[in-house]
Amino acid sequence: MVDSGGLWTPPEDELGEALQTAQLLIEEGRADEAGPYQQRVIELARERAGEHPDHYEAKHLMAATQYELAGSLNASGRHEEALAALHEAQLGYTELSDAGVLDATSFLADVRAAERAVTQAVLREQADAGVDVVTDGQVAWYDSQSHVAGRLDGVEIGGLVRYFDTNTYYRQPTVTAAVRWKAPILLEGWQFAQDASRAPVKAVLTGPVTLARLALDRHYGKRRPLAMDFAQALAEEVAGFRSAGAEHIQVDEPVLTRHPEDLS
Repeated sequence: MVDSGGLWTPPEDELGEALQTAQLLIEEGRADEAGPYQQRVIELARERAGEHPDHYEAKHLMAATQYELAGSLNASGRHEEALAALHEAQLGYTELSDAGVLDATSFLADVRAAERAVTQAVLREQADAGVDVVTDGQVAWYDSQSHVAGRLDGVEIGGLVRYFDTNTYYRQPTVTAAVRWKAPILLEGWQFAQDASRAPVKAVLTGPVTLARLALDRHYGKRRPLAMDFAQALAEEVAGFRSAGAEHIQVDEPVLTRHPEDLS
């Protein structure tokens, strides 16, 4: 059920009706049928939040419904859409928390639990398909750049920019100081997946050349030394995987298909 936390009262209009219908379906164990009503709630709440930027009640309703929509989509086997809804909910609650409107600690714990449930579903699907070496599906990743680079020293996360020439966007890492590894980034997620899987789980991380190309550099001035420091930091991450027993480690470098000169 959507928890208002005292921030809003369900309106007696189309939004309220859609919200009530969705919640009744969830109570009846028909979460897979609640999705269209939840999506309508989000659309209407987004309109109200757009008209009034400080309308935190609408923003909270939108975030809470995104979270429940993720559960409905996951129950329908639509894991990729569930993940997108979960990330939207996480961003919404983080905004409310940063604004001092509410404490998002318990919600973020719920997000982690939901991410792990989706991870387990992804692992089951791969096992059922006969995949010999599986991945965790990168369920907890908002995107391939900010999730890795944002946990390194010297990097802050900025706004959304286009991913190469696609219609996909990522939160751009901004390099403000020397890049350094400070703590494991992906190890905990890999360990959870491996513990939940009978098949070997391949560790996946974004490569240093791609990170250097797609980051906004405000410190180095040249791409090569930035890439080298990203490489050194990621070497620490790879060493952690190896120490934990990972037999398969994949480094993604999509930039090399578009800018092979970055290696020179």
